[in-house]
This record gives sequence, C-alpha cells and structure tokens, in this order.
Amino acid sequence: MTTHVPFGLWRIGVAGSSMNMPNFVRPLCREIGARLARMSTVQIVHGGLKKRPRSRSFSVDWHVIQGAKTVLKDDTADRIETILASYELVNSASEEAAPDPAKPGSPKAESFVEGTLKHLGGRTREARRFGFVRSLDALIAIGGRTGTRQQLTLAHALDLPVISVPCVAGSSQRFWKNHRDELIERLKVNPSEAREWEEWPEELPRPGELAGRLVGTLAACLKKRAFVIMPFDEQYDTLYELVIERGLAGIGHEVIRTDRSGKPGDAIQHIEVGIRSADYCVVVLDGYRPNVLYEMGYAQALNKDMVILHSTGANPEEQIPVPFDISTQQRINYARPDSATLEQLLRAAKSITQSSTPQI
Repeated sequence: MTTHVPFGLWRIGVAGSSMNMPNFVRPLCREIGARLARMSTVQIVHGGLKKRPRSRSFSVDWHVIQGAKTVLKDDTADRIETILASYELVNSASEEAAPDPAKPGSPKAESFVEGTLKHLGGRTREARRFGFVRSLDALIAIGGRTGTRQQLTLAHALDLPVISVPCVAGSSQRFWKNHRDELIERLKVNPSEAREWEEWPEELPRPGELAGRLVGTLAACLKKRAFVIMPFDEQYDTLYELVIERGLAGIGHEVIRTDRSGKPGDAIQHIEVGIRSADYCVVVLDGYRPNVLYEMGYAQALNKDMVILHSTGANPEEQIPVPFDISTQQRINYARPDSATLEQLLRAAKSITQSSTPQI
C-alpha cells in the first residue's frame, strides 16, 4: 500500500539518529544521500531535524541531505522535500523549530529546510511521523530511537520497502533483528549479504560500498515505470489496453498514460514529470503525430530508454518513410496488436530494465 501520486518521482524517506552518532555513521549517511541523488527517478524526503538540544552531532537527516547536495548542487527543488509539522514552522525561517506542544517547556531543536517545504498538520510528533511515512514509497532508517522505531513500524505495516540498517546500533538494528526473515525476503537479499550488513565494521573503511549496496537493494524493490507516448485515438485502444497496459502490468511494471491518469492540472507539466520520473518510455510512432514527436524528443534529451512501436499496416509499401532523425532507432514493427507484438514488447522492456540499473 503506497500513497504516491499517479506518476511522479519515487519518494524515499530517511530517518534515524539525532543524538551523538558514532563517527562512522556520518560518512555512511552522506554516501547514502549521494547515491539516492544519483537516481533521477527518486525524491529524497526528510523531517528537517538538524540537531537536538545538547547533542554533540548533527542528525541523520542533515548528513544525508548534505551528501545529496554534493551531487545535486543547487538543483534541489524537485529532488528533495522537507516535511515539517505546523508547530515546527513557527521559527523555520531562523532554522529553529518550536518546542513540541505535547511537551511544554521542552527545549528547542534546530531544524533546516532543503528543497521543497511541505507542511503537515497535526499537533504532535507522532502525528507528523504518521503523515511522513504515509507520504512515502520506501524508507531508509539509520540508528535512531523511539521516533525511528515508530516510523519503521508504520512503514512495515503499510507494506513499504524498508531498509533498516543493521550495523548501526539503535532502532534500525533492533527492527532488523525483530523482522530479519521478513525483511530479507521482501528485499530479496542473499543471506550472506545480510550477514555482511550486520557485521560491517564500525571503522567503515569503505562507506560508499555499503551505501551502494543498501540503496541499490531498495531501488530494486521499486516498480519499474513505463511512460507511454502515443496518439490518443480510439483506433489505438486495443494496442494500448491489450498489449501495452496489460502486458507491462503483467510483469510488474507501472504504466503511465497522462490522458488516463485522472490527475488535474497542467497537461504539459504532467507529461514532463511523467517522462522524467519514468524508467523508460514506450513510443507508438504511427502517424508521426506532433505531440508524439515532441514527447519523444524530450525523452531523448533526458537519455531515457525507449521501446518504439511502428505499424507496418496492411500495405507496407504505402507507409510514409520514417523521418531520418528517427530512422536509426531500433523499432518493433508490427502488423497488428497481437500476441507476437506483445512478446516483442515484453522482451524489449525486460532487456531495458534488467540492464539499466542506476549507477549508485
């Protein structure tokens, strides 16, 4: 059960320690942030906590976001989201959160905002944590205490993919021990790999290696997304419904077609977001419609992999020649939307998604 919009970036949340972390955790957090940032289909979501009162170190949130910024530079608006509750927004301009209203007299914690700011209602920390987790597609937790335990429990109950880092003491380690078999099965982790995660040395001589394994494992649990670029015409309904949609959904891919998403707002913006957030695009080239060529060009500019379908029609000799700029692209030529067309589409989609593992 997830709550993401019909299409958009995968929302991966980070949570964990905010008090006196061991030194080896900081570079691990920054490496995790950098690897998440390298995944163009991911938005990093965090709770905006920078530092607890009397803590000698900054939080997991802070270090993950600093790592992400080494990759994103100043381009964080779409790729990072900060979620703060209403009571935390009182002094957010000065990067200082208000006290928890459920704990009168509690000292103030330092907060920070990076990327887009989202305001969650709710008068307690528990309410904010619930809203935070409900907005995610996956969660990474590193250490932590009561709050992290609550977030992990909620994510697990909502059946979200969860990476609970087992080599860092605290809630993430305890949660891993309590749910080890379930997590290994859900994440499709080899038992020997899991033992390495558990026994990783505190010195962490290669934090990037562990971060890459963790983020790569979580990324593999997210559905592959196919954005469909095609004429919106009744004559193509059979091709879309019986071949593209049914076929790709049958192998576990999420199929996105803007005119059927039911999402209000600017259509062009939806198309651009859909293409950016997709793992690959399916293009129906028939008729060389201007909207199809425009969207195809945008996808090419973003270096998106494409599966191109092109009808040969009843009489191939009467076909309009393929434009030169497109003629070098490999295409699936089909006479009709039948089982042979479906087989070729699925073979191409599997080939793309199996060979396009993000560089993390």
